[in-house]
Amino acid sequence: GLEWPYERLCEFLTVDLFDLNWQVRHGAAMGLREIVRVHGAGAGREHGKTRAQNDLLNERWLNDLVCRLCCVFMLDRFGDYVSDNVVAPIRETAGQALGALLQHAPPNLVRATYRILYRLVMQEDPKSATRSWQACHGGMIGMRYLVAVRNDLLLQDDAFMDGVLEVVMKGLGDWDDDVRAVSAATLIPVAKEIVGLRPAALRSLITIVWDCLSNLSDDLSASTGSVMDLLAKLCSFPEVLDAMKQNAAKDQEHSFTELVPRLYPFLRHTITSVRSAVLRALLTFLNIAGKDTKGWVTGKTLRLIYQNLLVERNDGVLKLSLQVWNALLDVLILYGHERFAAEFVPHVDALLTLTVHPIGVPRHPLPMDPTLFIRPSGQT
Repeated sequence: GLEWPYERLCEFLTVDLFDLNWQVRHGAAMGLREIVRVHGAGAGREHGKTRAQNDLLNERWLNDLVCRLCCVFMLDRFGDYVSDNVVAPIRETAGQALGALLQHAPPNLVRATYRILYRLVMQEDPKSATRSWQACHGGMIGMRYLVAVRNDLLLQDDAFMDGVLEVVMKGLGDWDDDVRAVSAATLIPVAKEIVGLRPAALRSLITIVWDCLSNLSDDLSASTGSVMDLLAKLCSFPEVLDAMKQNAAKDQEHSFTELVPRLYPFLRHTITSVRSAVLRALLTFLNIAGKDTKGWVTGKTLRLIYQNLLVERNDGVLKLSLQVWNALLDVLILYGHERFAAEFVPHVDALLTLTVHPIGVPRHPLPMDPTLFIRPSGQT
């Protein structure tokens, strides 16, 4: 009864963090996460010591565990490719444990942890010959939980804020799809703070995000959904829209009329989360005030969304498609009925033919005429 009751248990778990079996590592990280979440403030304390001595013991204990968790980010290579994004259960759970721990940590320990994670993501050490995407992914996961839990320090420390922004922009430009996904997810919780405190960086950030969406070489790129969610979040702030308008004034290729059609190929993406993300992004753009932001709403947009309503099989995506369709109609009606007629009439015959096409029965499908569908490029 003279020491912290979980001392011996945590000693076992911290050793198991480095076990050869991934299940053991995963279980150890989960156990530490739950203990630290509730009892982290009492970790390492001893009966009979003064408050100052116990505070120092607690900080040392937390410091030791942070070091071990950062080593897990560096060393772990296990990934499960069963879903759209890679699932790295050990790195993810270690990140959650780090987030739980940093709630109890003093600011100097949080900043020291940030510096380690920064080096993991950037990997600019001249002694390192090869770059490990798994270590970069682990560092990005740690950064994501650090930013989500201790965003109070972001508001106090300019260097901290600049470093996080630099790391995220580096991650968004990374060649690895999973690093891009975690980078986008890192920025979403602190988007408001970034927009308010770093307006000068918005134009380059928006350019990087749009460039992420212009690379269509990989049909299974799962980071697209996370990047699109980040884009929709950023575009909900007036400051970001002003930055995009300034970019468009300098270069017409950065206007909404040119940028939004880049999202159309993702409407029929093979991954459900990406299809729903693009529809959420389109809804965000439709809700933006100002007619100069609606130049992309054309007959082709109407036809692509209507095609979505005809062929989408996922119920959630189907409901989102209907919301986008109704929002498109509301926008066009603002310009008058003649504008809607001019945009939609050229497509009515093909869409009506597809709509009244009979539904087949099992083993006797009745295929639709594919020449009546158009691609995002406008070709049938």
